[in-house]
Amino acid sequence: MRKSCASSNSPRRADTTERSDRPELETLEEAEAWNLKRIDELADREPEIAVALEACCRDARCGSLMCAVCARRFRFGVIRELLRIARGYRGLHEVAVIHLETLPVGTLAKADINRAHDRLRKRLHRLGFAGSILIGGTEVAWLARDDVWILHVHLLAIGVPREAWEALEGQLAGSGRFDPLRVDELQNPERQLSYALKFATYHRPGKIGRNGRAQAYPLPPDRLAELATWWSRYRFKDFVFLFGARRRGDRIVPDV
Repeated sequence: MRKSCASSNSPRRADTTERSDRPELETLEEAEAWNLKRIDELADREPEIAVALEACCRDARCGSLMCAVCARRFRFGVIRELLRIARGYRGLHEVAVIHLETLPVGTLAKADINRAHDRLRKRLHRLGFAGSILIGGTEVAWLARDDVWILHVHLLAIGVPREAWEALEGQLAGSGRFDPLRVDELQNPERQLSYALKFATYHRPGKIGRNGRAQAYPLPPDRLAELATWWSRYRFKDFVFLFGARRRGDRIVPDV
């Protein structure tokens, strides 16, 4: 269910410098601690990945998606680009979560990031998103209560017409998910855009708490191993979704 339906203007360049371009991420120490836990949990199930994590060091980073340190480094650059773009373009700024696919437990290997991105781009073109900017990351989350993986994207959206969101919501109504599309106004860029690209190894099985989120728990070992195996097929950049924008080296450049 959409949460904001305000009318919007097409994206326009802005000269404002009011917003920071410093993402709110976990510390390097926290990322290193997460790696130690992942090494222990993967040692018996995915030993090659565990060995790569253990060998990762400042002079020779492993580049594994399961590596919290390497993921933090990549996320920092992408989220900083999102903050720069959010600061540099006028128009209605929103954040959106869009459902892509539901996969039963044990079948995550069937998920294809490139194919999922292509399907979404074609859908956006058909539904009136042309001329808008949508940039962000792809995530897969495990829902313990349903025993399924949920593939979805977290996006910065600039200049999307209300009618386009409504058309997409109608298209997603048959997805089988309770809330396949969530859209909110961008009010705290440093915090909200830090969620745009995550490589999380936790799930939230409980009830929503006072802060609006359920408590996070580590993935069970079998689910962590399934996720690690699937991640090993990809590079970090494969998880970046672009619509109305393109990559030029380390920069993301909107088409408008």
